[in-house]
Amino acid sequence: MKADLNHQNSLYIQKEIRRSDLPLSLRHGTVGIHGLRGSFTDEAWHRYAAHLKVPRNAYTVVELVHARNVLEAVHLGKVDLGIFAYANSRSGGYEAS
Repeated sequence: MKADLNHQNSLYIQKEIRRSDLPLSLRHGTVGIHGLRGSFTDEAWHRYAAHLKVPRNAYTVVELVHARNVLEAVHLGKVDLGIFAYANSRSGGYEAS
């Protein structure tokens, strides 16, 4: 199902994109995370996967630590999906330290 990107409600667009976001191949794939296991990005991935009913044994989490590493790994095909922080609810946009 393709999201109607011309829809007036941006929440609708986000919801529809999320439904089609997860490639079927990821049901047996790798997920690169920004941070380490137990980090907020790790937790975010596990919640997202649970929402999509993807069992924990269907994917492997790879700790890539830095957002740049996640983006590079996705670009090079080293992981099937990448999860990284782009904003923090307390301090705003993410900046690598």
